[in-house]
Amino acid sequence: MNLLRPVQALALLAWLAATLAGPSARAAAGGASPARGTSSRHPDGPAPVPGGHLGGFADSGAFLRFYHDQTWGTVGFWWRPDGRLESRTLRGRPSTRGDLIRIESDAGGEWTRVWLGLRRDSALVERIGSRAVLRAEGRVDTLELEPGTLLDGTPALLSQVPRAYDRSRGGVQRMPVLILPMHQVQGTVARLGTATRTVGGRSQRFERWRYEVPGSRSILWTDGQGRVCYADDSTEAFGFVRVGFEALRGTRSKEPAAPKAR
Repeated sequence: MNLLRPVQALALLAWLAATLAGPSARAAAGGASPARGTSSRHPDGPAPVPGGHLGGFADSGAFLRFYHDQTWGTVGFWWRPDGRLESRTLRGRPSTRGDLIRIESDAGGEWTRVWLGLRRDSALVERIGSRAVLRAEGRVDTLELEPGTLLDGTPALLSQVPRAYDRSRGGVQRMPVLILPMHQVQGTVARLGTATRTVGGRSQRFERWRYEVPGSRSILWTDGQGRVCYADDSTEAFGFVRVGFEALRGTRSKEPAAPKAR
């Protein structure tokens, strides 16, 4: 099972191919029972949390991965209030990056290390100041991170997207994104409003978001605790749905055109 959308798997394969080919090629390639979430609030809703800050939030559970309406596997995870997070493939084939992502954070809740379990090896991404350093296949690569960079690499991390959104500004907002292990892109986020659906026999209110990175356009559904419950990537006919929220499947609809990002 692939933990991530195909564009993310391609990012990893491109980096590994460039690493094995040498510096010149590398330069060319540069191109279950859920836990409660917590967040502070201001008059417009939850206060924005800077990208890269994983502390102050808690969640756990599992996501079903689907592709063209077929379930391809299950990803289980936990996210601790101190910013530690672990995601693991429970059923289905692991991706090229393996079946495990483990994140450590410092005392302030900022991520410091990411381990990715590969089939024959492992990769480590460390944040040193404003740089990300990737160690894999016996080689080292570095990348300068933009302030407020989000991590993208497993379904649970999608909950960062609405947390980083500044509700007082509104509109479409640009956010730098590090697609693990080492591919930095510019993403955009827009709040689409709310929707009410019956899940587990009771009516629940969800917020809906449009999250876009190059090659991917996802509609996210978050519950009252700020947890992503459903992610539908219409460009690639794939996505994730939280176990217990399968009723949200089939909610895809034509979305209004978004204004230009601010």
